[in-house]
Amino acid sequence: MAGSENTRTRAQGVAPTTSPAAARAPLPLRALALGAALAPLALALGALAGCGKSGPLSKAEYVKRANAVCRSEKAGMDAVAFSLGNVVQKIDESNQLRAQAGAKLAKLKKPAGNASISEWLGLRASALTIAHQLSLHRTDRAKNRAYVRAQLKAEALARSIGLTNCVGFAAT
Repeated sequence: MAGSENTRTRAQGVAPTTSPAAARAPLPLRALALGAALAPLALALGALAGCGKSGPLSKAEYVKRANAVCRSEKAGMDAVAFSLGNVVQKIDESNQLRAQAGAKLAKLKKPAGNASISEWLGLRASALTIAHQLSLHRTDRAKNRAYVRAQLKAEALARSIGLTNCVGFAAT
């Protein structure tokens, strides 16, 4: 009788409520199929949930995220310092790490009404520009002094903001 029902539903163009193949499929495969069917819905809902807070970060959240970027930058700088290679190569690698960290920091949404963070990012960028110039002209004392001044200003400003991991190597 069940066979005649499937034949009848196929003849009428109506799909049976459960296909014989689906009923025989092992439970893990059915769960996997259900998961695959629901995955796009879960991704869409996750994307919508992430869109809710698109405004600026709080100062505490900004400091937390910026410190994480600077910790990562410092770890990279330490690895470069302890790696084999010539000094020029190490300077270039360090400058690349600084530039990458600067780009990540620039992408962070700044807290509203906090001009000191923009000033700090500007000082980091200035110091990096001078560091690039110094890698080409290492004996230029004026550029060396300009780098030290920019780096010290960036470090002092980072400390005043609460960016404790953005000092030393990671100040620029």
